Amino acid sequence: MRNKLVLAVFACASPAMAQVAATATLTSHAQTGTPNYRNEITLQNTGTTTVGTFWLGWIPGEDFLPSLPAATTAPIGWYAYIEQGLYDSYSVEYYAYSPAYYLEPGQSLQGFGFVSADDPATLQSLSTNFPRYHCTDSYVYIGQAEADAGRLFTVSVVVGTPETGGGEGCGSADFNCDGDVGTDADIESFFACISGTCPSAPCTSSADFNGDGDVGTDADIEAFFRVLGGGAC
Repeated sequence: MRNKLVLAVFACASPAMAQVAATATLTSHAQTGTPNYRNEITLQNTGTTTVGTFWLGWIPGEDFLPSLPAATTAPIGWYAYIEQGLYDSYSVEYYAYSPAYYLEPGQSLQGFGFVSADDPATLQSLSTNFPRYHCTDSYVYIGQAEADAGRLFTVSVVVGTPETGGGEGCGSADFNCDGDVGTDADIESFFACISGTCPSAPCTSSADFNGDGDVGTDADIEAFFRVLGGGAC
C-alpha cells in the first residue's frame, strides 16, 4: 500500500510534458498580369514548447501543394526548402538554423512565404492526390523535423489585396541555398547566375531576383543587396 502511495505522489508532482502546437494564416495576393499568387504566412506558437520546424503542405511521406513553389522567403534565422513528392506534388519545409531562432510559446513569426500558381480556393481545398488531407495541412516540430512526434494542423487561407506590377517578390539572401545566409558564397552565386549559371534544383534562385519579369537588371542587383543587408524587397 505504501509503495502505491509513493508512486501516486510522484505522479502528481511530475510536471506536464511540453506540447508543440501552432496555428498559421496564409494570405494570398493575386499578382496582376501573371497567373501567380504571392503567399505570406504568419505562424503562431500556441503550445508550451518551442517550434523549430514548420513544414507546409506535408505529413511524413506525403506532399500536398499542387504547384511548384517559387521565390520562397523565410524569417531571419530560418531556411525554406522545397520538396517534390509523389505525383508532382510539393511542400515547403521551413526550419530554424539553430535553437536561438526557435519560435517561443505564445509568440508569432512573420516572413514565411512563396509564390505559386495555386489560387486561394485551391489551397483551401482537399489534396487531389491525398484527399484525406487539405493542401495546407502542415506539421510543426519542437526542433528538427521528425525528431519529436510533432503536431498536425491546417493553415488557414485568406484572400489578400491584389498586387500590381506582376512582381513575384524578392528571392532569399541564401541565394545558393546552402543554409548559410548572406555569405560571400551567396554573392558569388548571385553574380554567376546573372552571368547565366544559376543554382541547380531544388534551389529556385534566379537572376530575376526582384520578380519583376526582367532578368539580371540593375534593379535585381539593387534588390539583392537590400535583402542581403536585411532590408525589404
